[in-house]
Amino acid sequence: MRESSLEEISKYIPKQLFNNIKNDIMETKKDIASEYEDENIEITGLGILRLQDHFYEIDVREETLVKEILFNHNNNKDITFTFGEESDGTRRLIELLNVIHGDHNGKVFIIDELDRSLHPQMTIKFVETFLKIAKKKDTQLIITTHESNLMDLKILRRDEIWFVERDHKSDESKLYSLEEFKVHNTKKVVNDYLIGRYGAVPIFKDFESYIGD
Repeated sequence: MRESSLEEISKYIPKQLFNNIKNDIMETKKDIASEYEDENIEITGLGILRLQDHFYEIDVREETLVKEILFNHNNNKDITFTFGEESDGTRRLIELLNVIHGDHNGKVFIIDELDRSLHPQMTIKFVETFLKIAKKKDTQLIITTHESNLMDLKILRRDEIWFVERDHKSDESKLYSLEEFKVHNTKKVVNDYLIGRYGAVPIFKDFESYIGD
């Protein structure tokens, strides 16, 4: 962590938005003061704010304290990085952490291109981790992805795997489930998908017009 301030935050956002954030902080303080009068209740009053390439922790328990969240590798505290200095994969994973560690009850998370910038094994581990959480919580995860290795019936049920295929005649896309194919639970689905058995695969002949003689 690095000590920061509301004034530093103001450098990255329009004045009106900055004023809205300050007002929200003041309202949060009032809510905490009125709602929790029992001294035995621990009040966290912490919030995380991302602005461009920086992450800030804002503490509103007493006075407003602002700290920039920095990252280190291999527990080397002498060398730190801002969020913007991290790799695309690390930044993507940090952006998704709330899905794993946040308040899940009654929530549906929708993520477009989950696998963007993530290693294939990290994408699979993320889904597996969420599914463990979902067994105990009332929550759901809906994603789009090009990571075909997620089509594993040891991870997902047939009715949880859906395909999107474009109709080139009508320019419309249709959505259909793997359940329609009645494959056995021991089937290696990804192999059949890649050879086109279930459709929804790229048509590479479209590139031929761009290839010279």
